[in-house]
Amino acid sequence: MSKLFSTVQSASSWFQLLRRWQPAVGPGSWPNLVRLIRSSWVSSFAAAETKRALRLRVRDCRQAVFARLYTSDISVLEEIFVRRVYADLTSKIPNLQYVIDCGANVGYSSLYFLRHHSVCRVLAIEPDEENFVLCCRNLAAELESGRAHVLRAAAWSGEEDLRVNEGGEEWARTVHTADAPAASCARLVRGHSLGTLVQLSGFPYVDILKIDIEGAELEVFQNGIDSGLLNRVRVIAIELNGEACELAFHRALDGKPFSFQQSGAYVIATNHDFSADRTMSTSSS
Repeated sequence: MSKLFSTVQSASSWFQLLRRWQPAVGPGSWPNLVRLIRSSWVSSFAAAETKRALRLRVRDCRQAVFARLYTSDISVLEEIFVRRVYADLTSKIPNLQYVIDCGANVGYSSLYFLRHHSVCRVLAIEPDEENFVLCCRNLAAELESGRAHVLRAAAWSGEEDLRVNEGGEEWARTVHTADAPAASCARLVRGHSLGTLVQLSGFPYVDILKIDIEGAELEVFQNGIDSGLLNRVRVIAIELNGEACELAFHRALDGKPFSFQQSGAYVIATNHDFSADRTMSTSSS
């Protein structure tokens, strides 16, 4: 009887899980979806060569997206396209044009911004090499059209070579200074200040500066941020990892015309003095 109850309970759990995904993923993708979900439960035991990408048809996207078996990809996809964690943020900016996505992972957040706003352009920043490769694959159509650019780099306090910590889950890759002693800190990546990233984007201003960089926000904000740069940013959406990061961020924006609200895991800082017309006029002069 206990075995039968366990089987029924398991079937009920799967039904609830798939029903949650049903509005986001087409029926033809369900076999791959089930494989991805099941593999994510044992991802820490999987060898690297088993982490091949499977195709999914997401209703919000014109093209297929890719997620790797035995990784955290499917959890990120659920966060963005099923739970729609950015829906409230983007609804506040109906004419969303320019996004810098720091910590783009495999491109799902960038894809969400691009798919929901036809005039949007994105600079996606991702330090991890495997994530970067899949990010380029997921944004291939947007890269070809010129609406997206993907840069393998890290947001940092300045211009510096860093190392990527390749341990842990794929959605939680961290970067450290190049002399970091940890054996898992292997591949070099270039760190850039926010000012440099805005310059590299070529955008006249930034509607959304999304920052999800697993603790590196402490390095980015602890020495403050230039007011001229902040004047060019409409909204900052940032995930703050710990008290030190929270303190550094709020100190950097102290006295600036920003208001704050919590939206899920993100702090949304809105610049109430922002003017796209004024920013474009200043940047062109």
